[in-house]
Amino acid sequence: MSGALCGAAGDLSQLAGELAFDNGRYTDAAASYTLAASASREAGAYDLWACALVRHAYVGMSGEQYKEAAGVLSAAERIAKRGDGSLSTRYWVASVQAEAYAGMGHLTACERALDAAEKVADLTGVTASSGWLRFDGSRLAEER
Repeated sequence: MSGALCGAAGDLSQLAGELAFDNGRYTDAAASYTLAASASREAGAYDLWACALVRHAYVGMSGEQYKEAAGVLSAAERIAKRGDGSLSTRYWVASVQAEAYAGMGHLTACERALDAAEKVADLTGVTASSGWLRFDGSRLAEER
């Protein structure tokens, strides 16, 4: 499959996962996010791949499986570092990591992750926004 086709499949699979997640169909959401991650990996779309993993972590956190979610988010963090530095992906990963750490009761790790997420404010210029990446840091104060 071509890179562009895999990227489109990753994007659409994330959308399908969001719809399933919002309707409480967590097994379907997890399957969609797994497909999104796989297709995005094949496309070499690191930001899209990392976002699919972040959304997959939300499935775990909805079931209070914070440790498992933190593991998925650790992988997303590594992948996001290979992505486009002008996008907010790595900061969104850090923001969601903070939620997982808070759920585990790891306050210091939570604060460190929130500090990292707040660096989204350092992005300059116009950043791309799409259906799969909408993080701008506007809710970080509330999350803290």
